[in-house]
Amino acid sequence: MHKVLLAAIFAMGGLQGLPGQAVLAGRVLREGTSSPIASAQVSLTRFSPDLPLTDATRYSVGNVAFSLQNPRTQNPIFLKALLSTTAMVLGVSEELLKPVYTASIVTDDSGSFRFTELEPGRYVLAIEREGYFADDVETRKTTKVQIITIEPRIQPTPLDLFMVEGGSISGRIRNPLGQPGTNLVVSGYRPRYREGVLSWEPVSGDITDDNGEYRMSPLVPGQYLVSVGPPPGISNLKWEGSWAPTFYPGSDVPMGALPVTVDLGQEVRNTNIDIVKVDPMRTYTISGTAINPLPSLRPNPTTGIVDRSVGSFYLIPRESSLILDSYFPIAILNAIPSGSRPNGEFAILNVKPGDYDLYAETGDSTGRSLIGRTTVDVRDRDVTRLMIAISAGGTLDTQVVIEGGADPPIRLDSLQLEVHKTDTTPISIPSGQRFDAAGKLVLQNFPEAHYRFSLQGLPAGAYIADIQQSGRSVYDEGIVVGPQLDSIRISVKTDSGAVTGIVERSGKGVPKATVILVPPATRRKNPQLFRVVTTDEEGRFSVSGVMPGVYRILSLKSLPPGDPWLNEPFLAPFLQRSQELRIDARSTVPMRLELIAN
Repeated sequence: MHKVLLAAIFAMGGLQGLPGQAVLAGRVLREGTSSPIASAQVSLTRFSPDLPLTDATRYSVGNVAFSLQNPRTQNPIFLKALLSTTAMVLGVSEELLKPVYTASIVTDDSGSFRFTELEPGRYVLAIEREGYFADDVETRKTTKVQIITIEPRIQPTPLDLFMVEGGSISGRIRNPLGQPGTNLVVSGYRPRYREGVLSWEPVSGDITDDNGEYRMSPLVPGQYLVSVGPPPGISNLKWEGSWAPTFYPGSDVPMGALPVTVDLGQEVRNTNIDIVKVDPMRTYTISGTAINPLPSLRPNPTTGIVDRSVGSFYLIPRESSLILDSYFPIAILNAIPSGSRPNGEFAILNVKPGDYDLYAETGDSTGRSLIGRTTVDVRDRDVTRLMIAISAGGTLDTQVVIEGGADPPIRLDSLQLEVHKTDTTPISIPSGQRFDAAGKLVLQNFPEAHYRFSLQGLPAGAYIADIQQSGRSVYDEGIVVGPQLDSIRISVKTDSGAVTGIVERSGKGVPKATVILVPPATRRKNPQLFRVVTTDEEGRFSVSGVMPGVYRILSLKSLPPGDPWLNEPFLAPFLQRSQELRIDARSTVPMRLELIAN
């Protein structure tokens, strides 16, 4: 049935192996040990020799190879969609993704596998075992992929292939009646850092069984928050009236959650949660006026009234949310019907108590966004009579200057300005605009907000030495663009230093380790002064274009996603084991670092 299904999909008339002499054998083992992994699914697939297999594409091709052999994915519709999507991503025809040969076996108790009668050619070996990751857990990939080339009349060397056993969290859920919580959604969240701010993103989940039990696996090492919520498709607000989504060990808010720590191969049992009941939270209404300032508005031909209302709003908590439900703020529609708001009246319903930034946003025919903002403190009553002034933004003059000259000279019109907003402003800010030959750039309709600027196109050895606004350095604290748009001056120097070296553990180089160059404590609010690189396969690293000064340097592995080095509580314990170094102008400092266990 399996071959008939594949033949129907690819119209190939069979995919059995072709006669040959080569034997490919090997073992699947636990990373760092000689312990075998039994019952691993191993697939071997030979594609057309014209199919490009590079480091960038091998995982996609390996996913196709494994899916062709995995009984769980033997669905013609799924396989056709997978082929179409993969072909589009790789920029090849679907014909090239039709395998010439494919076979699959399961490892025995010794972790061994063996493929016989193989023709010379290039093969994709794909391995998967429930509960395991490929050897690089930081990618969270569960399929290990390796490209194998079989040369004519040469027997391949037996392979030892390693996978990493992931951890798991399991437990039991009880509802407020003391009964097993069945068919409930259990979610696991991992820490993520944005601009150094800790938040938690969903990365795993499970549905409880008839006994209220769940198990999330595989999990990479680290800390997790665990929560339980209503069955799929049920709103939190409608869940039995007063049952609240609950975080382990028993809190209805993330701030009361207790993180669960998971190590490689560890099953953390008895992570049990009793769902709590809460009094329904009263919500409030925010209302007021936000007037559209566009001069192109025309009166309604029937009523003669000019509609100056605004349709879209963003209500964003001023404190960063612990749980990341979305990477982008969600627009809230004006609750007042469009026919009843010609003077800009608006209302936002069902607002929970808290401190917010409220944005009103509209646009013109060119796609330009106009935005206004006010702060709102919602406590125990409705907030009324707010006035939001919407502005098209102002004109911001920026200039780049090269301090001390450069050899060869830097063409200023080759530089591009990158704009990074650092507050809750929801609209996108255009980046990548070029300076002119004199190093000047005028930004039109620039919204009021807080920003950081950086430059693209700087040659090797050049760096931003300072950014000034109104004659005052704002490089570390960021740029404030308010009602008065003071010009920006960006100073660039070319006398940078560098650091090169190796990261070791027990005398051996550590590949894919993270090396962090940390500025002095007084300048750690400036993320651009941190330099972060990854070691190569031999554990070596190089950091160039560094502003001269005193730094601390350290190396870690298995970091949480984002930029955790910008978070002071995260960084502090590792700084105690870091090394200090001084980088002088136009010098290179050699370093030998010992990996810090984290």
